[in-house]
Amino acid sequence: MKIGIFGDSYATTFRGPDKPAWVELLEDHGHTVNSFAKGGTSILWSAKLLEEFASEYDFLIWCYSCSPRVTLPINEPPGVLNTRWDLDSYDNESFNLEETRQKIDCLKKWFRYGYDPRELKIIGESLVDYYLKKYDNLMIIPCFDEPINAEFCMSQICMMEIQHCFPDIKDYYTFFKKYREERSCHMSTENNQIFANLVAKNLQPGIFQTELSNFKKPGSWDKLFTKI
Repeated sequence: MKIGIFGDSYATTFRGPDKPAWVELLEDHGHTVNSFAKGGTSILWSAKLLEEFASEYDFLIWCYSCSPRVTLPINEPPGVLNTRWDLDSYDNESFNLEETRQKIDCLKKWFRYGYDPRELKIIGESLVDYYLKKYDNLMIIPCFDEPINAEFCMSQICMMEIQHCFPDIKDYYTFFKKYREERSCHMSTENNQIFANLVAKNLQPGIFQTELSNFKKPGSWDKLFTKI
């Protein structure tokens, strides 16, 4: 089966062959997989890609991000800036830095004066029903505890691993100010394998759900994170 995958960092493949992501491990089940996911991107950014490429695949998987994200398209590589708007990692000579800064400043003003989180949450909730009706071969996997409000979401695996290694950590964002991610799709290699197996056994339209108890607690944290 030819599978197209859409979403954010919970569906990316950038960690390499020594730390395979679940989207790559799906190919061990006899599927051909292509991921359009990019870290930090918004629901609407993935929706546009889904509209563009859905017809090319037998089955679609959308790792559904959280609602308070805006992705800013830019004309030069790498093609998008996500909500973090971190320009330090970009090659300043590869694109019009000043123009991009102006776009970011406009978005920051919108977040300050015009942003209503309820509006984006309503959009995020509504798009789930809309696309499940539009594509009868679509599986949606919640990444966060909103906007779908499903019992299981992928970030639960991420936090389970973090809190096992660092019991005092309570906040996802505070943790990543101190440690750099070394996991594929925010999961250990073992849990990427478990997740791939679960998805492969349940390739059906609708909202994917499983039990957090299906996943394993990690060993040493230094294989998963690097202290900044």
